[in-house]
This record gives sequence, C-alpha cells and structure tokens, in this order.
Amino acid sequence: MDAGRVVDRIPEHLIYVEWNKQSFDFAPPVQIHYTKDDGTPYSGHILDLELAIDRANTDEQSVAVTVSGDGIEFPITFTLNDYYFAEAQDAIRITVNHGSWSTGLVEYLNASNLSFYSADGSLFVGNELFEPQKEAIPLNLEQVITWDWNGCDIQNETVPNRGLQSIHEKVRQTLIAGFAPVIVYDHGSGEIADFVTLEEDGDNTVFHLYHCKGSGGAMAGARIDDVYEVAGQAQQSVVWAMLSKIQDRLTARRTKQVFVRGNEEELAYLLDRAKARSRVFIISLVQPGISKAQLNAVMAECLGATSAHLIGSGIKQLELIVSE
Repeated sequence: MDAGRVVDRIPEHLIYVEWNKQSFDFAPPVQIHYTKDDGTPYSGHILDLELAIDRANTDEQSVAVTVSGDGIEFPITFTLNDYYFAEAQDAIRITVNHGSWSTGLVEYLNASNLSFYSADGSLFVGNELFEPQKEAIPLNLEQVITWDWNGCDIQNETVPNRGLQSIHEKVRQTLIAGFAPVIVYDHGSGEIADFVTLEEDGDNTVFHLYHCKGSGGAMAGARIDDVYEVAGQAQQSVVWAMLSKIQDRLTARRTKQVFVRGNEEELAYLLDRAKARSRVFIISLVQPGISKAQLNAVMAECLGATSAHLIGSGIKQLELIVSE
C-alpha cells in the first residue's frame, strides 16, 4: 500500500473491522473480563469478542461498530473528532488487561486503534487512509465455484429449517466426502473460520479455512451486501496465515471446537510436522446468496481487491463458493 494520508471524512464502503495487530498476540495475551447479561463472569482473550460494522448507521462522519461475545453485545462509535466512545456503562463494562496495563475497552481502543478495510482494499486506521498501489483486478471467474444448493435453506447458516439443510450442514457433508484427515468445526465468537481442515499434500501442509454466510434473500442474486459480508470474512482470516498464530488459536479454542473428522492427537501431529514443511493457506468463502451468472463488475472488483490482499499476505488466491 501507499503511505497513509490524513483524511477529514470517513472513507466510503467500509466492509470489515479488525482488532489492532497486538490483539493477536498470545505472549502476553490481551485478556478481557466482563459480566454477561445473565450476571455471570467471563474471562478470555480479546479475540473472543467479535466486531462488526453497522453499515446502516455508518456515514462519512462516523462509523458504528457492534461489539459482541458470549452473553454481551453493545455499540461503539468512532468519529474523526472524538475517536471511540460508547454509553458510559458500556465503556467500562469490559476490562482489558495486557501485561501490566489494565483499562476499559473504549480507553483501550483509543490507545490501540481498530483497523477498518474498504471494498477497494484500502486500510483506514485512526485518521489515516492507506490506499492500494494498484487498482483492483476483478475476480477471475475461475475462482468462483458453484455448488448445487437444492435441499438447502440458503438463508440459514446453522439451524435446519422446514426439513432443509443449513449451509453449515451442506459444507460439513461436502467436507466429509473429501479426504482431509482433520476437519475442525470452529463456529462461534472468536472463530478462526467456521470449518478448518488440515492435510498433507506432497511436501506441503495445507490449511483450508471455510467461512460461511447466509444469503440476504431467498433466491441467489447480485446483492452487494452479500459480497461485503464474505469479503470481510476473508480479510479476517489473513492474520491466521502463519503457523504459530493458527496453532496458538486452535489450542486456545480447543474447548469450543468440534472434530468433524480426526481428533486432538491427529491435529497435534499434523501441526508438529508442519514446522518442518512448507505451509499453504487457502481461504474459501461460502455464500449461496451470490449467483455466479449475475456477478457484476462492482462485486467482482470488491472480491478481486480481497483476493489481491490475500495473495499479498502469502495466502493462495481467494476461492468463492456460490450458486449458479
């Protein structure tokens, strides 16, 4: 990217928000503590909290962000004048501890900015915008794979409905039909991806991350919001394209994961062998609400910028799984 430039308005088409880079450290970890809505305490890593841009309430003056986790959800606002703020009770509801430093979440954010990404691949941090050096090349249609979604409720990510499969069930069924010896289901706040598979291919250890999103409508089409959702998911995965990071996170989430195939011993075996092997990271975005036949230029450019960002981060080009 080019050097950043100071801006006086919020960039257009923000699609994804991410914690600052130090939040992904595990030595020492950035810990959080709060009381859930039901009154019980929660302690964990800051990555257990999910961030989402509320695009309906975001404009050139402010960005609306929703912070959510186990038993908690509240809004935070960012502006160029006031930076991060929230309702008084929310600003201090979550305590953040990093080394010897202890503070409230909003104060933590004002010291350690969030990273916002736009549809064209730009990065917005604080009051600076870092733009790509080159214009995005539209996504190659060879990267777009169609599945047969008959018998699946494409608006339903996780729960079967009216006798139809959920999207997660469809993906699970498809992965089981493959040959990966370890398939981990990691859905939930702080996930690496909905599904993570590990396998060895020649001299490579292949890490394949699958992110699934429900359709914004009952029929597949060309809804830009469906594209923004999956593009954001791909951006989220970039940080895990390093053996030490993904190994630490898989270990930290061990109690929240389900092995679709394999077990902890097989996972540990493959991770240990990966230290002496080449590593390949692949990200697949599953969104049956997107129709390949109706993919338009705006959508293709957004996904192309996302794919370019992945490649620049050492990840194989993006794979998009959609409807015909």
